[in-house]
This record gives sequence, structure tokens and C-alpha cells, in this order.
Amino acid sequence: MKIDDLAIFKCSVESQPVNTLYDAQNDIVIKAVIGPKTARDPKTGLMKPTGNAVKNIKLLAQATGEYTRAELNKDAVLGWTDLAQSQIDAAKQPEP
Repeated sequence: MKIDDLAIFKCSVESQPVNTLYDAQNDIVIKAVIGPKTARDPKTGLMKPTGNAVKNIKLLAQATGEYTRAELNKDAVLGWTDLAQSQIDAAKQPEP
């Protein structure tokens, strides 16, 4: 996306690598999803997290106009909004 006299923005996403698309021993099919990767525990049969599906996300910016690269070179942090976090917390609570 280009914003005149500010920057050209691009998003770069790096995912976690996988060795196979199907693990026959554990009956796991790799799916392209956002969020944590999961695998079926062969002992319990339950799904368990295996790590983040996304390794990193970068917002790339090329300064245009009077802006400089130094002004645009800042770290970004991803997180939940307060509303989303409260909904997640509520979903984790056992129902009465």
C-alpha cells in the first residue's frame, strides 16, 4: 500500500516449516490456518499444541517524500484488543 509522502508498506509473513503434509502414524493432516499448530496425541487422542503456525510477521516500509528510513524503522508487536482478550478469557471459563 502506498501513502504519498509517507511510505510504501508491505507485509511479510514467515511460517513454521513442516516435513510432511500427512503423518500416517499419528493421522495428522497439516492445514494452513492462523494460530497455533496442533497435533493429535497418539496416547490420548486429544489435539495438543505443537508450536506457533506463524514464525514471524514483518511490516516493511520504504520511505517516500520527506520521511526517512530511520523514522519508519520501529519494532511492531501483535496482540489482542481488550475486547478480544476478554472474550478469550470468558471462553476459557468452565460453564456452570
